[in-house]
Amino acid sequence: MAGGAPPPFVAEAARGASAAGTPRYGTFSRGIATLPGLAAFLPGGPAAMLRLRPRADEAAGLTALLGWGRKPSAARAQGFAARHRRPYWSLEDGFLRMPGPPGRPAGPPLSLLLDREGVYYDAYAPSELEALLREAPLGADAALMARAAAALGRWLALGLSKYLPRPREGRPRGGAAVLVLGQAPGDLSLSLGMAETWGPAALCHLAAAENPGARVVYRLHPDVVHGLRPPPGDLALVRRCAVIDASGGPLPEALAEARRVYCATSLAGFEALLRGIPVTVTGLPFWAGWGAADERATAPARRGVRRSPLEIFAAAFLLYPLYRDPRSGRPLAFEEALEIVAAARRRGA
Repeated sequence: MAGGAPPPFVAEAARGASAAGTPRYGTFSRGIATLPGLAAFLPGGPAAMLRLRPRADEAAGLTALLGWGRKPSAARAQGFAARHRRPYWSLEDGFLRMPGPPGRPAGPPLSLLLDREGVYYDAYAPSELEALLREAPLGADAALMARAAAALGRWLALGLSKYLPRPREGRPRGGAAVLVLGQAPGDLSLSLGMAETWGPAALCHLAAAENPGARVVYRLHPDVVHGLRPPPGDLALVRRCAVIDASGGPLPEALAEARRVYCATSLAGFEALLRGIPVTVTGLPFWAGWGAADERATAPARRGVRRSPLEIFAAAFLLYPLYRDPRSGRPLAFEEALEIVAAARRRGA
């Protein structure tokens, strides 16, 4: 879709067609401009319009500028917003996706993160997710905690994870007493999560040193396995771990055999924490700095609150993301989105 024609609401904005009060957005990312179903996630819904590469004389009419995470095109949108005193909003993939082939799943997204303050994986700056975790009365909200416990139970029962390979035959190739979770080299969550020095060799050395005699396994990131990212440069230095790839089975199956997990900033580390597995995290992802894991990085003072894994789950999976039906664009609760994913898996989608 990224190479195709812009969706109708982009073309209309480009022609200047606009009704009074209709939200209009600007972006410098063609990926955002051609993302199917994007309008359903924006204030204004299907009526919203989007201008790709807006001009300076169009700035005053824009509701906000949109960028994808911390990509270069996002920096351009952020600079444009600052110069013309317009709001800037960051977009990112949600933590729950439809199953599909490696890379970005085809079709409209099930979930997006729209952050008006920052980017959730940037530990150097505030974000709306961080503010939720710091300020929302999560544990004190009995109804929210009951909902979160039920939703987490259903998520675990379905065996879901952010990366969902299509159904496959066979079993994982070897389990691990200690599992080291690999990440894609160059991923911004490493540099912005204060974990650039924690490559496979360093993580495996730490895991082996702290668990003498245990079988330690390093699991390659799915994007590396499928050739979407190059393998880590220091992979050859991993001599104290067995190395497996993610095609040996879904992450929940690998976690089922682990008694301890090590990671730098991986979301999979949080998935392990939600399964009750002790996790050592060397960087500062959104789920660290709240005292829920064995944390080796120093958190900024902004995160001076203790949160349980269930509280973090409630904020990050129930309150922070936006969920939309990929077919109709109808807003969804997390629980409804779970069932859509489960149904897609049953169909072998």
